[in-house]
Amino acid sequence: MLKTEALVIRSFKYSDYDLIVKCYTLEFGLQSYIIKGFYSKRKKEQHTLFQPLNQLEIVSASKLKELNYIKEVRFVHVYQSFIGNIKKNSLCFFIAEILQNCLQKDAPNPSLFSFLKQSLLWVDTHDEITNFIYIFLLKLSSYLGFAPNTDNSHFTYFSLENGTFCQITPTKNYLSKELLSLFKELLNKEYSENIHLSFATKNNKRALLKSLIVYLELHLNFSFNIKSLDILYEVFDT
Repeated sequence: MLKTEALVIRSFKYSDYDLIVKCYTLEFGLQSYIIKGFYSKRKKEQHTLFQPLNQLEIVSASKLKELNYIKEVRFVHVYQSFIGNIKKNSLCFFIAEILQNCLQKDAPNPSLFSFLKQSLLWVDTHDEITNFIYIFLLKLSSYLGFAPNTDNSHFTYFSLENGTFCQITPTKNYLSKELLSLFKELLNKEYSENIHLSFATKNNKRALLKSLIVYLELHLNFSFNIKSLDILYEVFDT
């Protein structure tokens, strides 16, 4: 048997009774699991387990395959503040979609897993989460291996493609003026820091969030399909 902690990334119905779950695991990286008979009456108690970003412990067969059978599963942590909280639930769906696009490798990354786990625990235990997503995406880029280079941060532009500050205007995909000021205020910040953001208008915050997604896309060489972005805008009035 193989045991590991796991974060649920997404799940979908397979045939009339089965469920397929994609998880990011501590021990084995990105893995897909099938739960036979999930939609039968005898497994009704498991229906809350596989919501996006739930933290689980999974026991599966002793040999990893493209699709693995779950033998046992339980909660590692039950979120206390997510039920009925539309902001936190919207945030979870958005982060799950981001991770679904970012996590493309099977190889485990314990430091990345720990970062994701601790970030979600922070959200669960705090009420003020307005700036969380910007800091999260910047930190995520670091764990994925392409943190913004903060050298020459006094320069006039930040190239999203190169990940560096520059003086010459890039041809495309760059930050300047008010967006650059917002970006620099969020660099290297912790979730718990009380940040007063300059130029934090609705349009600027939306543009910065889109720019951070573009930054991830450019460095992963992969176009994301984020369906929950508009919902996040509406819920946070961002």
